[in-house]
Amino acid sequence: MTDGMKHKNMYYSVILAIVLGLFCCGIALAKGGPLKGSNSGSSTSGKSKTGNVNTDPLRKTAPAQIAPPEAHFIDPNCQFEGEKYLEGLRLPAGTSFPLYTNRGGFQDCPGPGIKRAIIVIHGINRTALNYFNYIMEGLPQPPATSAGNDVGGVSVNGEVTNARGVSKVIIKSSSSPPQLPVASPHGATIDTSRVNRANAIVIAPYFAKNNGGDDCDPPVCPGHDDYRPSFISWSVGWKTLAPSDASHPYRLSSAEVVDRIVQTLLDEALYPDLDSIVIVGHSAGGQFVTRYAITNPVHDEMINRGIEVRYIVANPSAYLYLDETRYDQTAEVFAVPQTTCSQYNKYGYGLNSPNQYVTAALSEIVDNARTRPVYLLIGDADNFDEGNLDTSCGAMLQGDHRYERAQWYYRYLGQLFPEGHNTKLLAVPNVGHNTRKMFLSPKGAHLIFE
Repeated sequence: MTDGMKHKNMYYSVILAIVLGLFCCGIALAKGGPLKGSNSGSSTSGKSKTGNVNTDPLRKTAPAQIAPPEAHFIDPNCQFEGEKYLEGLRLPAGTSFPLYTNRGGFQDCPGPGIKRAIIVIHGINRTALNYFNYIMEGLPQPPATSAGNDVGGVSVNGEVTNARGVSKVIIKSSSSPPQLPVASPHGATIDTSRVNRANAIVIAPYFAKNNGGDDCDPPVCPGHDDYRPSFISWSVGWKTLAPSDASHPYRLSSAEVVDRIVQTLLDEALYPDLDSIVIVGHSAGGQFVTRYAITNPVHDEMINRGIEVRYIVANPSAYLYLDETRYDQTAEVFAVPQTTCSQYNKYGYGLNSPNQYVTAALSEIVDNARTRPVYLLIGDADNFDEGNLDTSCGAMLQGDHRYERAQWYYRYLGQLFPEGHNTKLLAVPNVGHNTRKMFLSPKGAHLIFE
Protein backbone atom coordinates (compact mmCIF):
# COMPACT_ATOMS: atom_id res chain seq x y z
CA MET A 1 0.00 0.00 0.00
CA THR A 2 1.40 3.40 -0.95
CA ASP A 3 1.98 6.18 1.56
CA GLY A 4 -0.81 8.17 -0.14
CA MET A 5 -3.31 5.36 0.36
CA LYS A 6 -2.25 4.95 4.01
CA HIS A 7 -2.81 8.65 4.68
CA LYS A 8 -6.17 8.50 2.91
CA ASN A 9 -7.33 5.50 4.97
CA MET A 10 -6.13 7.16 8.18
CA TYR A 11 -8.08 10.31 7.22
CA TYR A 12 -11.30 8.31 6.70
CA SER A 13 -10.75 6.44 10.00
CA VAL A 14 -10.48 9.71 11.93
CA ILE A 15 -13.64 11.07 10.29
CA LEU A 16 -15.52 7.85 11.09
CA ALA A 17 -14.39 7.96 14.73
CA ILE A 18 -15.59 11.54 15.11
CA VAL A 19 -18.99 10.76 13.57
CA LEU A 20 -19.45 7.70 15.79
CA GLY A 21 -18.43 9.71 18.86
CA LEU A 22 -20.94 12.46 18.13
CA PHE A 23 -23.66 9.87 17.47
CA CYS A 24 -23.03 8.14 20.82
CA CYS A 25 -23.00 11.46 22.68
CA GLY A 26 -26.31 12.38 21.09
CA ILE A 27 -27.87 9.13 22.27
CA ALA A 28 -26.62 9.69 25.83
CA LEU A 29 -27.96 13.22 25.95
CA ALA A 30 -31.30 12.22 24.42
CA LYS A 31 -31.74 9.64 27.18
CA GLY A 32 -30.95 12.26 29.82
CA GLY A 33 -27.82 10.40 30.91
CA PRO A 34 -24.58 12.20 31.72
CA LEU A 35 -21.55 11.83 29.52
CA LYS A 36 -18.78 9.78 31.03
CA GLY A 37 -16.45 12.05 32.92
CA SER A 38 -18.90 14.95 32.99
CA ASN A 39 -20.07 16.56 36.21
CA SER A 40 -23.70 17.06 35.27
CA GLY A 41 -25.63 14.67 37.45
CA SER A 42 -23.15 11.77 37.28
CA SER A 43 -22.96 9.37 40.17
CA THR A 44 -19.52 10.70 41.03
CA SER A 45 -20.66 14.30 41.32
CA GLY A 46 -20.35 15.44 44.92
CA LYS A 47 -18.45 12.29 46.00
CA SER A 48 -14.92 11.69 47.11
CA LYS A 49 -12.75 8.91 45.68
CA THR A 50 -13.95 6.62 48.44
CA GLY A 51 -17.53 6.95 47.23
CA ASN A 52 -18.78 8.91 50.24
CA VAL A 53 -20.60 12.20 49.88
CA ASN A 54 -18.11 15.06 50.12
CA THR A 55 -19.35 17.28 52.93
CA ASP A 56 -16.42 19.70 52.78
CA PRO A 57 -18.00 23.13 52.18
CA LEU A 58 -14.71 24.45 50.78
CA ARG A 59 -14.24 21.86 48.09
CA LYS A 60 -13.67 23.00 44.52
CA THR A 61 -16.76 23.31 42.37
CA ALA A 62 -17.33 24.41 38.83
CA PRO A 63 -19.06 27.76 38.19
CA ALA A 64 -22.81 27.50 37.85
CA GLN A 65 -24.05 27.19 34.29
CA ILE A 66 -26.04 30.20 33.22
CA ALA A 67 -29.48 30.16 31.64
CA PRO A 68 -32.35 32.66 31.53
CA PRO A 69 -33.96 32.60 35.00
CA GLU A 70 -37.39 31.89 33.57
CA ALA A 71 -36.21 28.79 31.68
CA HIS A 72 -36.66 26.05 34.28
CA PHE A 73 -35.47 22.52 33.63
CA ILE A 74 -38.04 20.24 35.24
CA ASP A 75 -36.42 17.03 36.46
CA PRO A 76 -38.85 14.82 38.43
CA ASN A 77 -35.96 12.62 39.59
CA CYS A 78 -34.02 15.33 41.42
CA GLN A 79 -32.48 13.87 44.54
CA PHE A 80 -30.45 15.69 47.17
CA GLU A 81 -28.94 14.97 50.54
CA GLY A 82 -28.83 17.42 53.41
CA GLU A 83 -30.57 20.63 54.39
CA LYS A 84 -28.02 23.29 53.41
CA TYR A 85 -26.94 24.18 49.92
CA LEU A 86 -24.99 27.07 48.48
CA GLU A 87 -26.35 27.71 45.01
CA GLY A 88 -26.02 30.26 42.25
CA LEU A 89 -29.19 31.94 41.01
CA ARG A 90 -28.71 31.95 37.26
CA LEU A 91 -28.51 35.37 35.62
CA PRO A 92 -27.71 36.52 32.07
CA ALA A 93 -24.27 37.39 30.69
CA GLY A 94 -22.42 34.62 32.53
CA THR A 95 -23.30 35.91 36.00
CA SER A 96 -25.06 34.39 38.99
CA PHE A 97 -26.02 35.22 42.56
CA PRO A 98 -25.18 33.20 45.70
CA LEU A 99 -27.83 32.04 48.12
CA TYR A 100 -28.36 29.38 50.77
CA THR A 101 -31.36 27.08 50.67
CA ASN A 102 -32.65 23.86 52.21
CA ARG A 103 -33.75 22.58 48.80
CA GLY A 104 -31.00 21.94 46.29
CA GLY A 105 -31.94 22.68 42.71
CA PHE A 106 -34.80 24.94 43.74
CA GLN A 107 -34.76 26.63 40.31
CA ASP A 108 -35.09 23.35 38.43
CA CYS A 109 -36.58 20.63 40.61
CA PRO A 110 -40.32 20.42 41.33
CA GLY A 111 -41.41 20.91 44.93
CA PRO A 112 -44.91 19.46 45.18
CA GLY A 113 -46.18 19.82 48.72
CA ILE A 114 -44.15 22.97 49.40
CA LYS A 115 -46.59 25.44 50.95
CA ARG A 116 -44.45 28.12 52.63
CA ALA A 117 -41.45 29.98 51.23
CA ILE A 118 -39.31 31.95 53.67
CA ILE A 119 -36.84 34.44 52.19
CA VAL A 120 -34.55 35.76 54.92
CA ILE A 121 -32.36 38.86 54.40
CA HIS A 122 -29.09 39.15 56.32
CA GLY A 123 -27.77 42.19 58.20
CA ILE A 124 -24.85 44.55 57.68
CA ASN A 125 -22.26 41.84 58.40
CA ARG A 126 -23.70 39.82 55.51
CA THR A 127 -23.74 36.56 57.47
CA ALA A 128 -26.36 34.94 55.27
CA LEU A 129 -25.52 31.44 56.48
CA ASN A 130 -26.17 32.44 60.09
CA TYR A 131 -29.56 33.86 59.16
CA PHE A 132 -30.37 30.70 57.22
CA ASN A 133 -29.47 28.62 60.29
CA TYR A 134 -31.69 30.71 62.58
CA ILE A 135 -34.69 30.06 60.34
CA MET A 136 -33.90 26.36 60.08
CA GLU A 137 -33.55 26.18 63.85
CA GLY A 138 -37.04 27.53 64.30
CA LEU A 139 -38.60 25.45 61.52
CA PRO A 140 -40.16 22.42 63.22
CA GLN A 141 -40.18 18.84 62.09
CA PRO A 142 -43.45 17.64 60.54
CA PRO A 143 -45.95 16.01 62.92
CA ALA A 144 -44.79 12.53 61.87
CA THR A 145 -41.58 11.84 59.95
CA SER A 146 -40.84 8.65 58.08
CA ALA A 147 -37.52 6.88 57.76
CA GLY A 148 -37.25 8.10 54.20
CA ASN A 149 -37.31 11.73 55.38
CA ASP A 150 -39.08 12.88 52.24
CA VAL A 151 -39.23 16.61 51.69
CA GLY A 152 -42.06 17.89 49.52
CA GLY A 153 -42.32 14.63 47.61
CA VAL A 154 -38.60 14.58 46.76
CA SER A 155 -36.43 12.04 48.58
CA VAL A 156 -33.39 13.44 50.35
CA ASN A 157 -31.73 10.07 50.86
CA GLY A 158 -30.44 9.73 47.31
CA GLU A 159 -27.23 10.89 45.71
CA VAL A 160 -26.63 14.51 44.88
CA THR A 161 -27.89 15.18 41.37
CA ASN A 162 -26.87 18.39 39.69
CA ALA A 163 -29.75 19.12 37.32
CA ARG A 164 -28.44 20.67 34.10
CA GLY A 165 -24.97 20.57 35.60
CA VAL A 166 -25.78 23.45 37.96
CA SER A 167 -23.16 23.05 40.66
CA LYS A 168 -23.98 23.33 44.32
CA VAL A 169 -22.06 23.03 47.57
CA ILE A 170 -23.48 20.65 50.16
CA ILE A 171 -22.87 22.03 53.63
CA LYS A 172 -24.44 19.20 55.60
CA SER A 173 -22.36 18.50 58.70
CA SER A 174 -22.56 17.45 62.33
CA SER A 175 -23.26 21.09 63.18
CA SER A 176 -26.72 21.02 61.59
CA PRO A 177 -29.31 23.17 63.39
CA PRO A 178 -30.94 21.40 66.35
CA GLN A 179 -34.31 19.78 65.81
CA LEU A 180 -36.94 21.67 67.79
CA PRO A 181 -40.03 19.96 69.17
CA VAL A 182 -43.49 21.22 68.34
CA ALA A 183 -43.50 23.35 71.48
CA SER A 184 -40.48 25.60 71.03
CA PRO A 185 -38.25 26.29 74.06
CA HIS A 186 -38.60 29.95 73.13
CA GLY A 187 -42.24 29.84 74.11
CA ALA A 188 -43.79 29.67 70.66
CA THR A 189 -46.20 26.84 69.96
CA ILE A 190 -46.10 26.25 66.22
CA ASP A 191 -48.76 24.53 64.16
CA THR A 192 -46.52 21.99 62.42
CA SER A 193 -49.33 20.85 60.15
CA ARG A 194 -49.17 24.26 58.45
CA VAL A 195 -45.44 24.97 58.21
CA ASN A 196 -42.61 22.52 58.86
CA ARG A 197 -39.44 21.15 57.30
CA ALA A 198 -41.38 18.92 54.94
CA ASN A 199 -43.44 21.69 53.37
CA ALA A 200 -41.28 24.81 53.57
CA ILE A 201 -38.45 26.16 51.46
CA VAL A 202 -35.95 28.54 53.06
CA ILE A 203 -33.85 30.87 50.91
CA ALA A 204 -31.17 33.20 52.27
CA PRO A 205 -29.83 35.58 49.58
CA TYR A 206 -26.17 36.50 50.06
CA PHE A 207 -25.32 40.05 48.98
CA ALA A 208 -21.60 39.40 49.04
CA LYS A 209 -18.75 41.86 48.85
CA ASN A 210 -16.07 41.22 46.29
CA ASN A 211 -13.15 42.08 48.53
CA GLY A 212 -13.02 38.98 50.74
CA GLY A 213 -13.45 40.96 53.96
CA ASP A 214 -14.34 39.50 57.32
CA ASP A 215 -18.04 39.73 56.53
CA CYS A 216 -17.75 37.28 53.64
CA ASP A 217 -18.94 33.72 54.26
CA PRO A 218 -16.06 31.32 53.44
CA PRO A 219 -17.56 29.33 50.57
CA VAL A 220 -17.66 32.35 48.26
CA CYS A 221 -14.82 34.59 49.44
CA PRO A 222 -11.87 35.37 47.18
CA GLY A 223 -8.90 33.37 48.36
CA HIS A 224 -10.94 30.19 48.73
CA ASP A 225 -10.79 27.58 46.00
CA ASP A 226 -14.49 27.52 45.29
CA TYR A 227 -15.15 31.25 45.15
CA ARG A 228 -17.16 31.74 41.99
CA PRO A 229 -16.09 34.77 39.94
CA SER A 230 -19.48 34.75 38.22
CA PHE A 231 -21.23 36.03 41.37
CA ILE A 232 -22.45 39.61 41.23
CA SER A 233 -21.58 41.63 44.33
CA TRP A 234 -22.24 44.86 46.21
CA SER A 235 -19.49 46.94 47.79
CA VAL A 236 -22.25 49.14 49.20
CA GLY A 237 -25.91 49.81 48.64
CA TRP A 238 -27.53 46.38 48.76
CA LYS A 239 -29.78 47.39 51.69
CA THR A 240 -31.07 50.41 49.75
CA LEU A 241 -31.96 48.27 46.70
CA ALA A 242 -29.02 49.64 44.69
CA PRO A 243 -27.49 48.01 41.58
CA SER A 244 -24.66 45.51 41.94
CA ASP A 245 -21.05 46.55 41.31
CA ALA A 246 -19.87 47.28 37.79
CA SER A 247 -17.23 44.53 38.05
CA HIS A 248 -19.54 42.13 36.19
CA PRO A 249 -21.11 42.63 32.76
CA TYR A 250 -24.65 42.16 34.06
CA ARG A 251 -25.84 44.48 36.85
CA LEU A 252 -28.94 43.92 38.92
CA SER A 253 -30.36 45.73 41.92
CA SER A 254 -30.52 43.76 45.15
CA ALA A 255 -34.31 44.06 44.99
CA GLU A 256 -34.42 42.60 41.48
CA VAL A 257 -32.56 39.56 42.80
CA VAL A 258 -35.39 38.93 45.26
CA ASP A 259 -37.92 39.62 42.49
CA ARG A 260 -36.37 36.78 40.48
CA ILE A 261 -36.39 34.43 43.46
CA VAL A 262 -40.08 35.20 44.00
CA GLN A 263 -40.88 34.67 40.32
CA THR A 264 -39.19 31.27 40.45
CA LEU A 265 -41.32 30.34 43.45
CA LEU A 266 -44.46 31.48 41.60
CA ASP A 267 -43.80 29.01 38.78
CA GLU A 268 -46.68 26.56 39.21
CA ALA A 269 -44.77 23.88 37.32
CA LEU A 270 -42.24 23.95 40.17
CA TYR A 271 -44.32 24.86 43.24
CA PRO A 272 -47.97 24.07 42.50
CA ASP A 273 -49.00 23.95 46.18
CA LEU A 274 -47.29 27.14 47.39
CA ASP A 275 -49.73 29.27 49.37
CA SER A 276 -47.59 31.74 51.35
CA ILE A 277 -44.36 33.73 51.05
CA VAL A 278 -42.63 35.38 54.00
CA ILE A 279 -39.87 37.94 53.39
CA VAL A 280 -38.09 38.74 56.64
CA GLY A 281 -34.99 40.71 57.53
CA HIS A 282 -33.27 41.93 60.68
CA SER A 283 -31.27 45.14 61.19
CA ALA A 284 -29.87 46.13 57.77
CA GLY A 285 -31.95 43.26 56.41
CA GLY A 286 -34.95 44.92 58.03
CA GLN A 287 -34.08 48.13 56.17
CA PHE A 288 -34.03 46.14 52.94
CA VAL A 289 -37.44 44.63 53.64
CA THR A 290 -39.10 47.92 54.66
CA ARG A 291 -38.03 49.42 51.31
CA TYR A 292 -38.68 46.32 49.25
CA ALA A 293 -42.16 45.86 50.70
CA ILE A 294 -43.50 49.11 49.26
CA THR A 295 -41.55 49.24 45.99
CA ASN A 296 -41.41 45.75 44.48
CA PRO A 297 -43.46 45.03 41.34
CA VAL A 298 -43.98 41.32 42.05
CA HIS A 299 -46.37 41.79 44.97
CA ASP A 300 -49.41 41.79 42.69
CA GLU A 301 -48.11 38.64 40.98
CA MET A 302 -48.09 36.92 44.37
CA ILE A 303 -51.60 38.13 45.21
CA ASN A 304 -52.95 37.13 41.79
CA ARG A 305 -51.56 33.63 42.35
CA GLY A 306 -53.49 33.47 45.64
CA ILE A 307 -50.35 33.70 47.79
CA GLU A 308 -50.50 35.07 51.33
CA VAL A 309 -47.65 37.58 51.68
CA ARG A 310 -45.91 38.82 54.83
CA TYR A 311 -43.12 41.40 54.99
CA ILE A 312 -41.44 41.22 58.40
CA VAL A 313 -39.21 44.16 59.32
CA ALA A 314 -37.13 43.48 62.44
CA ASN A 315 -35.11 46.19 64.23
CA PRO A 316 -34.01 48.39 61.30
CA SER A 317 -31.95 51.54 61.84
CA ALA A 318 -33.99 53.68 59.46
CA TYR A 319 -37.33 53.86 57.69
CA LEU A 320 -38.41 55.25 54.34
CA TYR A 321 -40.59 58.31 55.00
CA LEU A 322 -42.91 59.28 52.16
CA ASP A 323 -42.82 63.04 52.66
CA GLU A 324 -40.58 65.63 54.33
CA THR A 325 -42.26 65.63 57.75
CA ARG A 326 -40.68 64.15 60.86
CA TYR A 327 -41.87 63.86 64.43
CA ASP A 328 -41.55 67.00 66.55
CA GLN A 329 -41.28 65.80 70.15
CA THR A 330 -42.00 69.24 71.57
CA ALA A 331 -45.18 69.88 69.61
CA GLU A 332 -45.99 66.17 69.38
CA VAL A 333 -46.88 66.50 65.71
CA PHE A 334 -45.32 65.58 62.39
CA ALA A 335 -43.98 68.64 60.58
CA VAL A 336 -41.15 69.69 58.28
CA PRO A 337 -38.22 70.01 60.70
CA GLN A 338 -36.18 73.15 61.20
CA THR A 339 -32.77 71.54 60.84
CA THR A 340 -29.29 72.05 59.47
CA CYS A 341 -29.35 68.46 58.23
CA SER A 342 -29.86 69.22 54.55
CA GLN A 343 -29.81 65.54 53.56
CA TYR A 344 -32.32 64.25 56.11
CA ASN A 345 -34.82 63.34 53.38
CA LYS A 346 -32.40 61.83 50.89
CA TYR A 347 -33.30 58.38 49.65
CA GLY A 348 -32.86 55.81 52.38
CA TYR A 349 -34.52 58.13 54.90
CA GLY A 350 -36.97 59.77 52.49
CA LEU A 351 -37.64 59.92 48.78
CA ASN A 352 -35.23 62.59 47.54
CA SER A 353 -33.12 61.28 44.62
CA PRO A 354 -34.12 57.61 44.76
CA ASN A 355 -32.35 54.94 42.74
CA GLN A 356 -33.75 53.48 39.55
CA TYR A 357 -35.61 50.59 41.19
CA VAL A 358 -37.46 52.88 43.60
CA THR A 359 -38.07 55.55 40.95
CA ALA A 360 -40.03 53.01 38.92
CA ALA A 361 -42.42 52.59 41.87
CA LEU A 362 -42.88 56.25 42.87
CA SER A 363 -46.36 56.59 41.39
CA GLU A 364 -47.62 53.67 43.51
CA ILE A 365 -45.41 53.81 46.59
CA VAL A 366 -47.86 55.67 48.83
CA ASP A 367 -50.70 53.29 48.06
CA ASN A 368 -48.34 50.34 48.51
CA ALA A 369 -47.39 51.64 51.96
CA ARG A 370 -51.07 51.82 52.86
CA THR A 371 -52.17 48.43 51.58
CA ARG A 372 -49.30 45.95 51.75
CA PRO A 373 -49.00 43.67 54.81
CA VAL A 374 -45.94 44.83 56.76
CA TYR A 375 -45.07 43.71 60.29
CA LEU A 376 -42.70 45.88 62.34
CA LEU A 377 -41.12 43.42 64.80
CA ILE A 378 -39.19 45.46 67.36
CA GLY A 379 -37.24 44.41 70.45
CA ASP A 380 -38.17 46.73 73.29
CA ALA A 381 -34.60 46.46 74.62
CA ASP A 382 -33.15 47.70 71.31
CA ASN A 383 -33.19 51.15 72.85
CA PHE A 384 -29.60 52.35 72.83
CA ASP A 385 -26.65 52.60 70.46
CA GLU A 386 -25.82 49.00 69.60
CA GLY A 387 -25.49 46.83 66.52
CA ASN A 388 -24.10 49.52 64.19
CA LEU A 389 -26.97 51.92 64.86
CA ASP A 390 -27.19 54.60 62.18
CA THR A 391 -26.39 57.87 63.99
CA SER A 392 -26.36 60.19 60.97
CA CYS A 393 -28.46 63.33 61.28
CA GLY A 394 -31.04 61.91 58.89
CA ALA A 395 -31.44 58.83 61.06
CA MET A 396 -31.46 60.74 64.35
CA LEU A 397 -34.41 62.82 63.11
CA GLN A 398 -36.34 59.53 63.06
CA GLY A 399 -35.63 58.86 66.75
CA ASP A 400 -32.78 58.23 69.17
CA HIS A 401 -32.74 54.44 68.84
CA ARG A 402 -34.43 51.63 66.92
CA TYR A 403 -37.28 51.08 69.35
CA GLU A 404 -38.21 54.76 69.31
CA ARG A 405 -37.84 54.98 65.54
CA ALA A 406 -40.29 52.12 65.06
CA GLN A 407 -42.85 53.79 67.30
CA TRP A 408 -42.52 57.13 65.53
CA TYR A 409 -42.72 55.58 62.08
CA TYR A 410 -45.82 53.62 63.03
CA ARG A 411 -47.39 56.81 64.40
CA TYR A 412 -46.40 58.56 61.16
CA LEU A 413 -48.29 55.98 59.10
CA GLY A 414 -51.33 56.57 61.29
CA GLN A 415 -51.23 60.28 60.49
CA LEU A 416 -50.55 59.70 56.79
CA PHE A 417 -53.40 57.19 56.50
CA PRO A 418 -56.07 58.26 59.01
CA GLU A 419 -58.56 55.82 57.50
CA GLY A 420 -56.25 52.90 58.19
CA HIS A 421 -53.29 50.98 56.78
CA ASN A 422 -51.95 47.42 56.75
CA THR A 423 -48.79 47.81 58.86
CA LYS A 424 -48.70 46.32 62.35
CA LEU A 425 -46.27 47.02 65.20
CA LEU A 426 -45.27 44.16 67.51
CA ALA A 427 -42.89 44.69 70.41
CA VAL A 428 -40.77 41.73 71.52
CA PRO A 429 -40.24 42.02 75.29
CA ASN A 430 -36.75 41.92 76.81
CA VAL A 431 -34.94 41.45 73.49
CA GLY A 432 -32.37 43.87 72.09
CA HIS A 433 -30.52 43.82 68.79
CA ASN A 434 -30.31 40.05 68.49
CA THR A 435 -31.38 38.33 65.27
CA ARG A 436 -31.83 34.83 66.65
CA LYS A 437 -33.85 35.94 69.67
CA MET A 438 -36.07 38.11 67.50
CA PHE A 439 -36.81 35.37 64.98
CA LEU A 440 -37.36 32.66 67.59
CA SER A 441 -39.37 34.77 70.04
CA PRO A 442 -43.05 33.79 70.32
CA LYS A 443 -44.11 36.77 68.20
CA GLY A 444 -41.34 36.28 65.67
CA ALA A 445 -41.96 32.54 65.34
CA HIS A 446 -45.68 33.10 64.95
CA LEU A 447 -45.15 35.51 62.04
CA ILE A 448 -42.46 33.47 60.29
CA PHE A 449 -43.61 29.90 60.81
CA GLU A 450 -47.42 29.97 61.17
